[in-house]
Amino acid sequence: MHRKPGKEIPALYGGIIIALMINIPGLNVLNYCTCCAGIMLGGFLAVMFYKNDFTPETPPLESNECLIIGGLAGFVGAAIGTVLWAIILAIFGNYIINYVLDLLKQMGNQDIPQYYNDLLNQARYVRLSVLGFMLEMLKNIIIDIIFGGLGGLIAYQFFKPRYHVMPPQQPPVIR
Repeated sequence: MHRKPGKEIPALYGGIIIALMINIPGLNVLNYCTCCAGIMLGGFLAVMFYKNDFTPETPPLESNECLIIGGLAGFVGAAIGTVLWAIILAIFGNYIINYVLDLLKQMGNQDIPQYYNDLLNQARYVRLSVLGFMLEMLKNIIIDIIFGGLGGLIAYQFFKPRYHVMPPQQPPVIR
C-alpha cells in the first residue's frame, strides 16, 4: 500500500498565505470583515497543495486529514504572522492608530470627548512588549487554527473521493 505525501510543506505554504492575509494592510481588514475568509483560504489551499501530491495509488483523502492540514496551516500562519506583525509594528509603529487619528483630524473631531482623544494619542506611542507579543501570538494561534481547520474541511468537500454505484453486470454466458 502506498503512503500519503507529507503534510508539512502544504501546511507551510498555506501558513504563509494566512500570514500575508492577516498582515498586509487592506487585506487584513477585508479578512476580518469577511469572517476570516483569508485564513480559511489558507487552510483550503494547504489541502489543495496536499491533494496535488497524490498519485493514483495513494489512498483516498479523508476529512480528518483535511482538518489537520488546515489547522497546521493556521498554526504556521499564526507563528509567521505574529512575527511579521511585530516587525511591521517596530518599523512603522501603530499605523492603524495613526490612520484613525488622521481621519478624526479631517472630520474635525468636535463630537469626540477629549478623554478618547487623549487615549488615542497615548496609544500612538505605545511600543511592543513581551506580554503584548505573547497575547497576540495566543490570539492568532486560536483564531488561525480554528478557521484554518474550517478551510481544510471546506476543501474536503471539493476534493473528497466521489464514489459511484456501479450498475449490476450480467454474468458471463457459458457455452
